[in-house]
Amino acid sequence: MAKAALESMNELDLFGARGGPASVIHVLADEGQKCQAVLQSMLPRESNSKEVDGGLLSVISFPAFAVDDPDLIKLTRKTIMSKLRGQYGYKRFLRDGYKTAKEVALFRSLHYLFLNYQIMYHSWFRIHQGCITNHGSFGCLKISNVSGLYSSAI
Repeated sequence: MAKAALESMNELDLFGARGGPASVIHVLADEGQKCQAVLQSMLPRESNSKEVDGGLLSVISFPAFAVDDPDLIKLTRKTIMSKLRGQYGYKRFLRDGYKTAKEVALFRSLHYLFLNYQIMYHSWFRIHQGCITNHGSFGCLKISNVSGLYSSAI
């Protein structure tokens, strides 16, 4: 995407018809060539950590059209289609579990753990509601037992 952005910005006049030579963006040809070399050396991989990613489709086709080599485009598209095709469509990347049964169950369990924490906190707060006095600054609460058994500052 950076290569496509550099190519589209080259010779762009920021002020249009009212601009002068100082308001024109010039991109060095070497910068575009560096981006092209890095991109061609990485494809069909997305990065060192991801083998393949569905986001590469936007790099090899619309909106970027950043790759000029038709064989590399076919290889990248073939890799994406073979590795990311699922039963109901394409995954974003390998081991993507978004909206799958396992992830939904995990999210629900984490959500319930958080709700349990909130319920426990609010029930504690209700029990000790009469024991909390605010000293006027954020985070400076003195919690003390009515009978004076314990006292601590938060």
